Amino acid sequence: DGFRNRYHIDARLLANIGPVTKENGRLFLHANGEKIDITDELVETGSYHDTYEMTVGREDGSEEPRTVTITVTGNLEAWTVTQDNGDGTAATTISG
Repeated sequence: DGFRNRYHIDARLLANIGPVTKENGRLFLHANGEKIDITDELVETGSYHDTYEMTVGREDGSEEPRTVTITVTGNLEAWTVTQDNGDGTAATTISG
C-alpha cells in the first residue's frame, strides 16, 4: 500500500464467498474470527449489527486499534453487508 503496512486478508474474500454465507437455510456472518448465526435477527428485524475492536500490526512493530462496524440488511434471499473498517475505509457486499 505504499506505507509497508501489514494487513490480514480473509481467505473467504479471496475466494469471493463474502462475509455472509448461507448454509442449510441459515445465514452466517464471518467476522472477527467467528461464525455468527444471524438468521433469526435478520428475519425478525431486517438487519443485524455488530461492532468489535481489533488491532492492526504494522511492520515497524507499532499497533493501531480500530473499531470495525458491520451491518447486514435484507432477508434470507437477498442481503447487503456494509463494513466500516475503522480507518476511513468501508466496503459493501451484495448477495447473489
